[in-house]
Amino acid sequence: MRDFPKLYEKNSAKIDSRKTIKDDYEHTLSTAWEVSFAKLPEEATKLLHMLIFFDPDSIDEEIFLEGSQNAIDLSADLEFLADEME
Repeated sequence: MRDFPKLYEKNSAKIDSRKTIKDDYEHTLSTAWEVSFAKLPEEATKLLHMLIFFDPDSIDEEIFLEGSQNAIDLSADLEFLADEME
């Protein structure tokens, strides 16, 4: 949260140009999400892309841990799933 104001200030023109609804209020929730997602590590972004296929109310970490440990030929892009700390 402490980095958000500086990041938004630096990128405000680019972010504001993407607004979908024009009104008097200059900041949008999509702006906050976009700036936050831009700061995520690559592995977190990959995980988010996978999570869109799951039921948001019942995603269990074990699905990924067990799946990554049982997979014989895990893609290099997904090896971070096998690391408990990641």
